[in-house]
Amino acid sequence: MKCGKCVKNCPAGCMDTATGFIDNGRCVRCLKCMSVCPVEGLSFSRKPLPGPQDDSRRKFLVDGSIFVGGMILGKIASSIAAKYSKSLAYPATEILPPGAGSLTEYFRKCTACQACTAVCPEKIILPAKGGTGPVSLDLSGKGACRFDCRKCIEACPTGALKDLTLNEKRSCKIALAVHLPQNCIAFQDEEQCGLCADACPVKAITLRKNGTPRPVKKELCIGCGACLKACPASPAAIKIDPIPRQILVKKIALNNEK
Repeated sequence: MKCGKCVKNCPAGCMDTATGFIDNGRCVRCLKCMSVCPVEGLSFSRKPLPGPQDDSRRKFLVDGSIFVGGMILGKIASSIAAKYSKSLAYPATEILPPGAGSLTEYFRKCTACQACTAVCPEKIILPAKGGTGPVSLDLSGKGACRFDCRKCIEACPTGALKDLTLNEKRSCKIALAVHLPQNCIAFQDEEQCGLCADACPVKAITLRKNGTPRPVKKELCIGCGACLKACPASPAAIKIDPIPRQILVKKIALNNEK
């Protein structure tokens, strides 16, 4: 661990160079640490029991424990999935990182390792409440999903986030922005603003000749939250609504490929 290569390549951030400690609870068993170690100082194995062993008896006990444990874990997983599936019949209540698809797909693969949380430059990827379940995006105005960033996708060790190219990520609709004229200072105070339109990377928000924002173009909006982050009104004149399933906005993809 002294060279630090294993720590730099650990997607779960579960290794501590100072103490030589590996947090087994957070480790996702990707084995990237072993692949980059120049001295083969890391290994992955089941710790043997002390003293002479009856291999046949041990194998029987181990296999039996795995079978019973698998049945128990299967029941637990099924009950959790059933709990989530009831809510998934309705529009999603959480906004997910780009590449997640839908909550159903994401929940099957996300191990809550928080590798994406660690690398997000905007610090908007948050763990689930109580630490159980998939992470989600906080698009309440403190930050936005950066248009030219795909670090969460690169860090995901389980495939819970699909490997979108940068152009695909730029066109991935993760949510939908809605303009609220009743809070907008351009409408209520007749102040020249237009910060939401300036911040929108896909030009889903445009201004009228008098400087007031037009309704958000739903066919272009990717729900990144840049408009809300830029909005100076209090309460904000923009809200970000979740959507049931992420889609790629074809018009944006075509523009990005030019």
